[in-house]
Amino acid sequence: MDRGKVFLVGAGPGDEKLLTVKAFELLKEADVVIYDRLVSEAILKLVPKSAEKIYVGKSSKKHELTQDKITELLIKKGLEGKKVVRLKGGDPFLFGRGGEEAEALVEQGIDFEVVPGVTSAIAAPAYAGIPLTHRDYASSVAIVTGHMAENAERNVNWAKIVGAVDTIVVLMGVGELESTAKQLVEGGLNPDTPVALIECGTLKQQRSVTGKISTIAEEAEKKNVKPPAVIVIGEVVNLGRKLAWFKKNSTLKGKTVAVTRPRGQAAEAAEMITDRGGKPYLIPTIEIKGPSDLKPIKKFITELRKEEVDYVIFMSINGVRHLLSAAESLGQLDETLDGLRKTVMIAVGPRTAQELEAHQIKVDIVPSKYTSEGILERLEQLDVSGKTIRIPRTSSATPVLKEKLWEMDALVQEVYVYESAVPADRKLKEKFFQDLTAEKIDAIIFGSTSCVKNLFQMLEDQISREKMRDLMNSKVTVVAIGPVTAGALAEMGVKVDVMPDKHLFEEALAALALYWNSG
Repeated sequence: MDRGKVFLVGAGPGDEKLLTVKAFELLKEADVVIYDRLVSEAILKLVPKSAEKIYVGKSSKKHELTQDKITELLIKKGLEGKKVVRLKGGDPFLFGRGGEEAEALVEQGIDFEVVPGVTSAIAAPAYAGIPLTHRDYASSVAIVTGHMAENAERNVNWAKIVGAVDTIVVLMGVGELESTAKQLVEGGLNPDTPVALIECGTLKQQRSVTGKISTIAEEAEKKNVKPPAVIVIGEVVNLGRKLAWFKKNSTLKGKTVAVTRPRGQAAEAAEMITDRGGKPYLIPTIEIKGPSDLKPIKKFITELRKEEVDYVIFMSINGVRHLLSAAESLGQLDETLDGLRKTVMIAVGPRTAQELEAHQIKVDIVPSKYTSEGILERLEQLDVSGKTIRIPRTSSATPVLKEKLWEMDALVQEVYVYESAVPADRKLKEKFFQDLTAEKIDAIIFGSTSCVKNLFQMLEDQISREKMRDLMNSKVTVVAIGPVTAGALAEMGVKVDVMPDKHLFEEALAALALYWNSG
């Protein structure tokens, strides 16, 4: 059999439109695509259905495969005579382990090519309006990794860098930001040196947090900055205020955005809307209560204690909070946490994962699509036949996930840890109806099928379903958080104007802003 060829391909900084033409062409022709965590769903859609897609994502806390295993996989597929695309976020030869993989391929006599990608080290600052060099401020740049090496001798010497360059760009440095900032100041950097943290650079949800090197760690914690984020240090950061161009397309322009989330989760959503220049309008469509029957939860905790559960799937923050609240009321919180830590933990999205990790519960799987479908796609890659799976969630949840897992021969049960009802606040309903008909609301964001059904039910004594449908189709921009919610709206006859690629509230806001600004 002829040996194949491996292409080490840079996927760019995030925005799929920044993918190179050569990378685009190779993805269309690939037999196998081995891809990392930061490769977007939009780019993966370019891969033909006939190709084998293998996820090998890594973060600082968890690896799907170790680097050695990834290299072995590249060699194996290359020796099978396949056309292999090794797809990496950014550029494969800039902190992408591409050099190590290329060396291994050479040693095995496997042909390879390198396809450079646009690195976030340059793209993210550019999208934030920060030029890394400028005749008046900076003539030199250092791009360094903020990720601590296992061998301390290989770690960055920050003191040497301070005196050598004008602009410092740090990749993978959010987790070590406090330590890095301290070392830079101790190395002679002026404590007032400006710093920018650019989160999710080039994507719709991009945001920048700025400050001084002496206080930036505190500011990042206050603003809850999460990876991936690029850190830019130097006087050029000040130009971002003047040259910012990308954010002009992401403002909500002072428009009023209705949030249908439960009251307890609305504050964060309201803050996000305000941060984007919009006006939040809170219309809770779900009232969340604890479970009426604790017996199923007691049984679940017993199963966890006896280590009889293989997988636990959490579909929302509410599922996490109400399970732990019930466990605490039963005097079994420690046993529950200990049991959860011993199972394979699946979170539907990053917010739910963060809630679990706040309780020191390691999350093993977060799908690239934050939906039941995304979870099912990941579990299809595993053999869950005969495995015991539990799903702590609301009693009003749709049964699709459970039924599909049954089809995989999994031993699955839902554990109802909270109940949801339609709010009974008459004054709130009447005011919302008046404001909607008076065109005082510009958009409504629906976060679940329950939000859709409950809103129609809340207003049924004010307006018929048909008139409500017509009102929403003609007077307001309708946003669905994901395809399942969009389906519920379609059943009501409501046209969805906006749906984000990733099913998060902040992504929905970014997509809404883009929709308004591009029109």
